[in-house]
Amino acid sequence: MSNKTRIIIFLVSIAMYVGAFMSMDMTFHKGQPTVWILPVLAAGWLFGLWPAVIVGLASLPVNALMLTMVGADWHVQLLGGGAIAGAPATVIIGAVVGRLRDVSMRLNKTITEKILVEEELRDEIERRKKIEGALLENEEKYRTLSITDPLTGLYNRRHFFERANAELDRAARYETPVSLFIYDVDLFKKLNDTYGHLAGDLALKVIAAASEKVVRKIDILARYGGEEFVCMLPETDLPEALMAAERVRHEIEASPLEYQGKSIKITASFGVGALSQLGPQEAPAQDILQLIIRHADDALYQAKASGRNRVCISQPS
Repeated sequence: MSNKTRIIIFLVSIAMYVGAFMSMDMTFHKGQPTVWILPVLAAGWLFGLWPAVIVGLASLPVNALMLTMVGADWHVQLLGGGAIAGAPATVIIGAVVGRLRDVSMRLNKTITEKILVEEELRDEIERRKKIEGALLENEEKYRTLSITDPLTGLYNRRHFFERANAELDRAARYETPVSLFIYDVDLFKKLNDTYGHLAGDLALKVIAAASEKVVRKIDILARYGGEEFVCMLPETDLPEALMAAERVRHEIEASPLEYQGKSIKITASFGVGALSQLGPQEAPAQDILQLIIRHADDALYQAKASGRNRVCISQPS
């Protein structure tokens, strides 16, 4: 409530006092001064303790003035009536009302401040949650970028080695088979020379998409470098790896590159290697991985030399 509104209400209480004072039958003049309780109560309710006390203390002179104005013997009415006893009571009542008002205002202020603090705390929690969410989102985004090949969306070479080494450690612990195959786009240089490097990039995307369609979720598929890809197959022995590579080869062959109104056939050659080809090994995982990759590379060379677009397994020396 604004101060202007409070003043208006207080003035209305004064007007009500005057009206009540003037309208009372003079035979009941002893009760006239007690209607001053109206402004006192209004002061206590509107302004608090001390304004109510001050207005209450003003009862004697105000009532004397009013009695003089109506031509009454104000000495008799004030001193002989109940005004002397009523004035302290009026002050006490006004003080109580004012005190209750002050306590209520402080309580409301405390509650309001507490609510504001709680709202600010909730807002701060929400703000921090949003910041935390954004940070986690950015962290995940940057992590994805750090492990992903930007062109094909497959894992990059570095992440492949991290995952592959971990898988070899797990295979050694639980004595499970592990295999991998490496594959290379056939005549990729010719494709670039004929249609341009944009066509070559699109061809790599087609191969990545075709490969993802047929490999398992547990397989570790990555772009190995240039036009070369690699896939590790956990819990997979050599014959099963051969069939998995054949599925990928067939899917690539069945997924031509559509470029500038032309359908360009793409093929790839595959070399398969497996942990079982190495025999008992005590070497670290990264060394074992290099040995398996060497077998797969040898097999890939055989696939290229024997006509391309095929899957080969190298024979251990």
